[in-house]
Amino acid sequence: ECKKKESMNAKRKKAHEHKKQRSTNAKEQESTNAKKQGSTNAKKQEHKWQSSMNTKKQRSMNTKKQESIIARKQESTNAKRQEAQMQKARKHKCKKKSTNAKHQHTEMVDTKWMNQQQKIRENKITVKYL
Repeated sequence: ECKKKESMNAKRKKAHEHKKQRSTNAKEQESTNAKKQGSTNAKKQEHKWQSSMNTKKQRSMNTKKQESIIARKQESTNAKRQEAQMQKARKHKCKKKSTNAKHQHTEMVDTKWMNQQQKIRENKITVKYL
């Protein structure tokens, strides 16, 4: 009976140690898992931050490109506008010249006609008094 008790105690002791070992193993596993999770979370956070920075950079680049495109369009528009104004000025100059020439011609014709009328009147006057 004594041997039986010792055997039972030994079995209980073994079972208890085994249980203790399982508990320790479980705690170690939890700790390892927690560390892995922490590392994974840190990596996720780093990735998230990197992604955010890339997005900001991309937006900034897109904004700069957009500003550059707008500036080029503005320059092009300004150049076209200036060219149109210059052409308009040239046309206006030509018109002005031709208009002036027409006026001068008209004035010459008018002056000739007036001179003729004056001479006719003078002749009539002269004829009347003669």
